[in-house]
Amino acid sequence: DEALTHYLNRTTLAKQRRKIINQVKHLIDEVQRHNGVFVLLWHPFEKYPRCLFAYQAILAYLNTKEAYMTSCKALTDWWSRRAAVNVMEERDSPNAVTWRIRAEKEVENIWFRVISSNGSFVVPEVGEVVKKGNEQFVKISNLQSNNDVLIRWIL
Repeated sequence: DEALTHYLNRTTLAKQRRKIINQVKHLIDEVQRHNGVFVLLWHPFEKYPRCLFAYQAILAYLNTKEAYMTSCKALTDWWSRRAAVNVMEERDSPNAVTWRIRAEKEVENIWFRVISSNGSFVVPEVGEVVKKGNEQFVKISNLQSNNDVLIRWIL
């Protein structure tokens, strides 16, 4: 926001709105292509004419990408919970591996993306395998503190 106020005045911003929206969409596409995290901090609406329109257009575009959208507080809370999770790999054989997952405190809705499409999972009752397009995920709905969850991958 502050950088825009130094380079563009209100009239220029109103005229450049579509171009700015397209540039942000391109940035969103690039972040998605690299499996990154896109953070949109947009304020204040009253400072520029029709700024709310651009914000709504960008949010609508993010919705078409099925993007996870949340508040800064919720994101901070998630990272804090995620930091409490430890994943340890135990190689059982050349064709099997077990991941031991333990949390220091209770964590809900942890997802692990599976890179390989070969093989199958043995997933405990607290977990499930979810397919989204060509990708597979293991979702653990509730990870209790200091209880191990074992997920086994067999080729």
